[in-house]
This record gives sequence, structure tokens and C-alpha cells, in this order.
Amino acid sequence: MYIEFQLPRGYGSLATGPALNLIQSQLLAWSEKYDIPYKEKTVKFTHRVIFDDTRLYSFFALTWTAQRGTPAYSLVEPMGPLKSN
Repeated sequence: MYIEFQLPRGYGSLATGPALNLIQSQLLAWSEKYDIPYKEKTVKFTHRVIFDDTRLYSFFALTWTAQRGTPAYSLVEPMGPLKSN
């Protein structure tokens, strides 16, 4: 399972960087507030957040309050197991 943020694609990708910075700064603040470690990975226009404990996804959904302009997130359950690098 992971959390997925879809980054904006418009304006020749000029909106992607600021949106990603906004997500990352809010994730860091959320992580520090609740003392929860996470891993993140950005691939093209998708930013993924992964927790070690699956119970944290529900906690994230209950406690995450995004600032205005932050892309919406989705909780994704992959069909197969995630490959770790």
C-alpha cells in the first residue's frame, strides 16, 4: 500500500516543481508532528509516500490536512507486492 499524489502537468511542467515542494514540506511537518518516519519516491508526475506499518495509512487519512493548492492524494493498494530497492 502507498499514498499517491498526482502532480500537475500543465504549463510545460512549470507547476510540477512548486507542487512537489509543497507536498514535501507538508509531509515533513506532518511527520515531525506525529514522529512518524516515511519513505518517498517521485516518478514522472507521481509522488509516492510509503510507511513501514500499514496501520499508518489510516492514521494519515485521519490526520492529514493539506494546505490550499496541495494536490489531492489517493491510497493505492497494488495488485502485487511492492519491490523494495
